[in-house]
Amino acid sequence: SLAPQGFGRGPQRARAAFDSGVLRADQSCRGRGKSTQAKDIAAAKQPGRLIEDEAMSKTIKLSELPGFDAAEHLPDDKAIAEYLAVVLEENNPSALAGALGTIARARGMTDIANASGLAREALYKALRPGAQPRFDTVQRVCAALGVRLTAVPAERMRLPVES
Repeated sequence: SLAPQGFGRGPQRARAAFDSGVLRADQSCRGRGKSTQAKDIAAAKQPGRLIEDEAMSKTIKLSELPGFDAAEHLPDDKAIAEYLAVVLEENNPSALAGALGTIARARGMTDIANASGLAREALYKALRPGAQPRFDTVQRVCAALGVRLTAVPAERMRLPVES
């Protein structure tokens, strides 16, 4: 943390650090990595000293930013089920194929291919974003992932009653 100790947690910590002059408005209380953490902590302990944040003054090209991979954020069955439920609510078959591909990568594409009885290459092709896999493929992948698709009554739009 860039804020000195005793400033609390979360947004309150950032506000207190800013009010005390430890941080400038263009800085954050979030760390910039382990490599600068010790330096930031030492600087923050010096009262009245502003911390220089090189990352805030450097322009970063969009192409230099790391890509986001949802597969890295699906650590357990609960997270996978929640992710799949959100995607199913979109009612978009190609989004479902992409989500199943993401989940398969999180679990290990080779393991899912073996468990589903499909070739790994065919699985990559069927589950890429924008693909429209056969329902049989979706069922086999879901079974291999240990999830199932369920049907629930859709909420119907109520029409106004005329008086």
